Amino acid sequence: GADPAVWERGAHLSVRVAAGGNERPYTPFVLTNRPGQFELLVKAYPHGRVSPHLAALKPGAELFVHGPMSGSAGVRAETTVLALVAGGTGITPLLQLLLPLVARAAAQRAPLLPVRLLCFNRTEPDMLLRDELERLGAAHPQLRVVHCLTRPPAGWAGLAGRPSAQLLARAALLPAPQAQAFFCGPPPFNALLQ
Repeated sequence: GADPAVWERGAHLSVRVAAGGNERPYTPFVLTNRPGQFELLVKAYPHGRVSPHLAALKPGAELFVHGPMSGSAGVRAETTVLALVAGGTGITPLLQLLLPLVARAAAQRAPLLPVRLLCFNRTEPDMLLRDELERLGAAHPQLRVVHCLTRPPAGWAGLAGRPSAQLLARAALLPAPQAQAFFCGPPPFNALLQ
């Protein structure tokens, strides 16, 4: 029974499929209101230590979970603009920050603070939750979702390239008073953004 607010600060779970097996961190981005239940977004990598085993689980299979662990400071109350930059599966911790803000704005019938979500992926098939993000953006005009591919197909109309100051500017992730930014992705992606 962790404090529910910890899940709004990028906390993750350590997940293991079998006793003595490999462990990996996963971020639940949609929590149910029922204790002991959560959802994970898992991208199954063919040679992954845990993801192919998770993807192959059948209902009723045993899963070992420990957490919550880690987490960031969360979105400050005085934040006027929120910039989120995701690399691949790094979208899940950022959704963990964003979805409670969306839910609170809806519950209060208030506008969402301006949010810019920039999602980097290699190819179009790698784009996780694309339809869900587009629906969320359509429902909340203050949320701008921008996709960027490092290996775009011919005719791609979105942004293309690796993280850079120029791409961040093109995605409207410009400095603003009381702005707050979060990024998450694989270690090389995070090193580029630091």
